Amino acid sequence: MGRTGTNCRDRWRYIKPNKSTRQTGPWTKEETRLLIDSIYKLRKKADIQPYKVVYGAKISVSWEQIASLVQTRNAAQCRGKWNGFNTKHDNDIELAAQWTRSMDLLLIRAIKNAYLTHNARIPWKKVVAELSSSNVAANCHTARERWDHLKRSVLGYKTMKPVDVADFLETKLATS
Repeated sequence: MGRTGTNCRDRWRYIKPNKSTRQTGPWTKEETRLLIDSIYKLRKKADIQPYKVVYGAKISVSWEQIASLVQTRNAAQCRGKWNGFNTKHDNDIELAAQWTRSMDLLLIRAIKNAYLTHNARIPWKKVVAELSSSNVAANCHTARERWDHLKRSVLGYKTMKPVDVADFLETKLATS
């Protein structure tokens, strides 16, 4: 069969005991909303700031606890759904916090700091780590999407280095 001992254990632990209530296949909108709400609720209960996090971000609470709140999915399914969210397919669900001017400035400064140390491509993991230390909930995908949105407002951005675009945007946001 090609299953490891871990696969068999997980199958028994997650699937057999919950056979009557577990779901398989595509997630419903209600289940997805319940997953997001459960993560928020448990983070708030544990006082883990920020309470609302973007899809795919580290949640710092037990997937077992989340599965017990979702009820129709097991911990592995919840973790898989959370880490596999796709904004193009899950766009009807508000997952990311609205970007504010101060968050934009933090993103721009994080990009400048990360780019200056690498001097080639923007290392998004470092950018996200710096944002996290400033309590901005973002992952590589959302940070890059926001950066792409911001840089398109700069005339001639395609011929500029990222650090020059960031300098321009920082000045523009600081004075507006």
